[in-house]
Amino acid sequence: IFLTCGTLQYLEPSLSELLSQLKSKPQHLIINHVPFYNGDEYITLQNLLIVDSVNKTQIASYTPYKIQNSAHFIDAIEKLGYELVDSWQQNRTCYIPFEPERFVDAYHGFYFRLQA
Repeated sequence: IFLTCGTLQYLEPSLSELLSQLKSKPQHLIINHVPFYNGDEYITLQNLLIVDSVNKTQIASYTPYKIQNSAHFIDAIEKLGYELVDSWQQNRTCYIPFEPERFVDAYHGFYFRLQA
């Protein structure tokens, strides 16, 4: 079983690229809490604001954040021999300032099973 929850958006290589390098693929893929939308894949920056309650200060951090196309993602995984068994959405959005067409209206999860 391969399980990922909220991490794929921080990795540069795609999941299909990573899986294609394995000699033995996992039978089950559970992918959860990933931002997908219907446009071209892009990289943006995520602004993480950390509040230090002891010193009453704020620390800003910025990290690359990948937004993928859901149809392309599913197609790439299926080409590796997996079938999509289930999918779901989570009530979370991602707004990209000054880029309204790149709005992510939900985060997604998928369950894939390796075909025999």
